[in-house]
Amino acid sequence: MHRLAYLANFFLTSGAGIVFVVLADLKEDFGLLDWQIGMIASIGFGTALLASLFLSPFADRGHVYQVAVAGVVIGITGNVLFGLAQDFTAFLVARACIGVGLGLYLAAARKAIIGTDTEGSGQKLGILLSTNVAGFLIGPALGWLLRPFGFGAPFFVVAVLIALAATPTLWWMKNVNVATSVVRLRDMAPLFRLPRIRAALLAQLFLFGNIGMFDSVADLYLTDLGASERTVVLLIWAFGMPLLILPGLAGGFIDRHNPSKVLLVSIFLAVPTIAAFGIWQTLTVFAVAAVIEGTIESFAFPAAQVVVVRETGAEEAAIGQSLVDASGYAAAATAAALGPILYGAGGALAVYGSMGVVGLVLALGSTSQIMSANRRAALPVA
Repeated sequence: MHRLAYLANFFLTSGAGIVFVVLADLKEDFGLLDWQIGMIASIGFGTALLASLFLSPFADRGHVYQVAVAGVVIGITGNVLFGLAQDFTAFLVARACIGVGLGLYLAAARKAIIGTDTEGSGQKLGILLSTNVAGFLIGPALGWLLRPFGFGAPFFVVAVLIALAATPTLWWMKNVNVATSVVRLRDMAPLFRLPRIRAALLAQLFLFGNIGMFDSVADLYLTDLGASERTVVLLIWAFGMPLLILPGLAGGFIDRHNPSKVLLVSIFLAVPTIAAFGIWQTLTVFAVAAVIEGTIESFAFPAAQVVVVRETGAEEAAIGQSLVDASGYAAAATAAALGPILYGAGGALAVYGSMGVVGLVLALGSTSQIMSANRRAALPVA
């Protein structure tokens, strides 16, 4: 039954991803301004951040079912509202609901699949994360395929699919055994003092920042390179497919090895690959770099999560993972808002060159934190 938890997560995230493929429609058909488009693109990340950050303690207290139900209901409502919306305010509210639903469901789903201990958490979290990231990347392609049936069709279809996958999943969550802890929001603060968690947060800033940037400018960039709509969809799938297929295998690998080392190797490999998108501006290079980057991130994302869960244990898994989510969503929201501005000012080189520089700085920061943690571990016990 837990496999349906992954599927429900994929559809919830796909609803968030579909929004990116209709942004041009919002401008042309509904007359929205550029700043309004930017707000709609980024607010979903922001509300997911807030929901995950402030409400995840309820999952650690054992209220997994209630948090999941709220996430599913709000997520379905957001998709239906987006399909029916006709003005800026309605689109903004709908997009915000999609983000809240995703943030709540993820907090509950991670807690449920971890259960009572962290054994095998790399593989479990890897599969869940793969469906999350793949939803952001493949959602736009799903939206493109369904768009001929009407503007609202992709959102209505996704709402139905969420309901079908979530109904048995919620029944399972109602009866699943989880490790509990009496935690509050302020209990997140001590986690910031742990160097390995700080390393994971810095890595997540880079990784999700790249996702937000990719989603907001890929269509513009690929169109300027001469790609047809069909080619754009195929290239987005090239990025998303490794993230859908590999993280479960990567998570199993991480369970058997040092997750901190896997994380550092992955993010350093990601830096030149991201820069390649802007340096060599051809469709062929984009396709190759997309597959490589998707493969690298298939290891990097679950490594960051395993680093955190090994620090928090199963008892505080929800707040620990939500803290990582918060940093990622903040970066994605910022990058999604800045991406079109940077692209308009300096093209692909400005976008991906900036992301490469930021990534290098954050990778060095993660390395520093891991080295600090290793030094602490090597100190003799008094």
